[in-house]
Amino acid sequence: DELTVEQAAEVIGVSGSRVRQLIRATELTPSRRVGGAYLIRRHEVERFAALPPSDPRGRPRKQQSAARASSE
Repeated sequence: DELTVEQAAEVIGVSGSRVRQLIRATELTPSRRVGGAYLIRRHEVERFAALPPSDPRGRPRKQQSAARASSE
């Protein structure tokens, strides 16, 4: 199962541009590119989301709504 950058951003609780920054910084590994767009394996996104924040000074991740979390 692969996710787009925007889908991965929603799972992690960050913006799409932040996901692209994480890919460029090699903190998140895409599985492939299709037409210039990154696709990321769901288990890779979930692995990253489970990590503690690396910089405690940064803005906290968005909280997922209960309805959104239960639909996944």
